Amino acid sequence: MARVRPGWNARHRVAALHRIAPDVNLFWVIDYPSLPTVIDVVTTSGAKVVYETVDLVPEYLYQGECWSKQALDGERRLIGRVDGFITACDGYADYYVERYGDEALRRRPLVTNNMPAAVASQFKPTARPLRLLFLGSLMADRPVLELIEAMALSSADVTLAFQGKNLLGSGPADRIAELGLEGCVTVLDPCPPDAIVEVASTYDVGIGALRGLDENERRASISKLFTYMSAGLAILGSDLPGIARIVGEHHNGVLVQGAAPEDWAAAVDAIARLTDSAIDAMRQESLNAANEYRWERQRPDFIMEFVHALGRR
Repeated sequence: MARVRPGWNARHRVAALHRIAPDVNLFWVIDYPSLPTVIDVVTTSGAKVVYETVDLVPEYLYQGECWSKQALDGERRLIGRVDGFITACDGYADYYVERYGDEALRRRPLVTNNMPAAVASQFKPTARPLRLLFLGSLMADRPVLELIEAMALSSADVTLAFQGKNLLGSGPADRIAELGLEGCVTVLDPCPPDAIVEVASTYDVGIGALRGLDENERRASISKLFTYMSAGLAILGSDLPGIARIVGEHHNGVLVQGAAPEDWAAAVDAIARLTDSAIDAMRQESLNAANEYRWERQRPDFIMEFVHALGRR
């Protein structure tokens, strides 16, 4: 039916929401695409809405500039009608304040950083060759091939593992073979989510690499940073506002100027030249930060956002 009538799914979802709305006290909306529909439903039902964003979805350009403009206009129009507002990092919260200000926002969104469930009790000693980890899906919009090429340009004694869902097919493995890097660059399958901190803790440095092509990437303190910190890794991250904010505040890594293979190679060489004790100090700062951000500390404010939303008149 969805193929024969393209709007069929959307209409049935809306109808289902209208059916359940009389029995719902609060809708928890994750990211913009669902917000217009839910706001339409609660206009008649009177239910409350908590809006949570884990990405700046309207800033993505892959659906075209026209869609992005409409989504930005729609979010501006609707955001003042939500009863609670949560977002995934301070960079996003700043973005909403700058974009919408007092005309739409009642206050700055609550930030709940995307922490994994566990935090390591201590980090494993830094080893040589230095073990680098890129955690996350291998996708066309991430600088995977640039990182592989950087390893060919680097003179450092390091290894690099990519671990995550490979959406690039044979491309990474082919490039690794072409450059003769089979001994120091590997591509690994994803690990179970509940083992992610344990797996990451077997490395020394976590790579947070973005091109910064849109506001979403520029502002993001990406979730893998919090996984790396929870595992006690130093950070090697793109010098973009969201990543730089974390590294600058906690002094737990090195920022990479630029996105070309030469830039990453220079950064790899720079962190590899540090002494083990200097890297260990960064790794301890990562663990200290992870304990500040851990879910047990964030949970009370998160729950109260829903409590306050339900109590709003």
